[in-house]
Amino acid sequence: SDGRLSPRGSFALWEEEVKGRSQKWTALEKEAALELRGAIMAVDLQTQYQKEQEARIEAERATRAREELMAMLSHDLKNPLGSIRLGAQFASRFLTSDSYEKVRTYLSRIEKTTANMDALISDILSVTKLEAGRMELEHEPVSIDELLTEVLDLVGPIAAEKRIELKSDFKATPCNTYCDKSQIFQVISNVLGNAIKFTPENGKITIALEACGPEIVKIAISDTGPGIPPANLSSIFDRFWQANQAKRLGTGLGLAIVKGIVVAHGG
Repeated sequence: SDGRLSPRGSFALWEEEVKGRSQKWTALEKEAALELRGAIMAVDLQTQYQKEQEARIEAERATRAREELMAMLSHDLKNPLGSIRLGAQFASRFLTSDSYEKVRTYLSRIEKTTANMDALISDILSVTKLEAGRMELEHEPVSIDELLTEVLDLVGPIAAEKRIELKSDFKATPCNTYCDKSQIFQVISNVLGNAIKFTPENGKITIALEACGPEIVKIAISDTGPGIPPANLSSIFDRFWQANQAKRLGTGLGLAIVKGIVVAHGG
């Protein structure tokens, strides 16, 4: 009430700047202050150096662990899975009709499960390479309109099974650019595959080439599916995230890989 602050009276911040009130520093005091400043800076630099060294060692350890994981996934898991799938396919082919009917469901389940596991391992390897900055891009002249045609040829039969109309809007638009053809093929086929997966029967999907030039290529894919709720848009590129967590329809890594490949291309 009297305008003064006391230890128990207020916890509000109080500041005051005072200039020209101290006695002048002597030459000795200035020299001592400079020496103190130098000593403090030396200690601070040493601390920063030690932290950087520790961070570098930890990063190297994490990189080695990631490489070991990649080697295990690509060899110790993918090879046995391939053998299991091949065995199931041979069994399906050579069993007699009577025997086949008894085990048909189990063989089909083996093939489907191992295919899903193989896809998951491949996606994890791709994500790991992207995060480690080891995704090697082989840039080459690519005709984007021809690439889109190749993708449509691949996914066309899948769309036809669901009676989904695939409409293209790029035939008369030649478009050439430099990119990694196989990686961009994966990007387009993944997004288009998602559209087919979530578009109901008798729906329509349109793929258009909206812009093409030396600095930018813009491809638009639209569908008559349910779309993605605005609240989920910030999560669609997160690893292992899916809109319907109860009914998972993939690995949850597809769009994370798509984004990583596009960013690696500077997009």
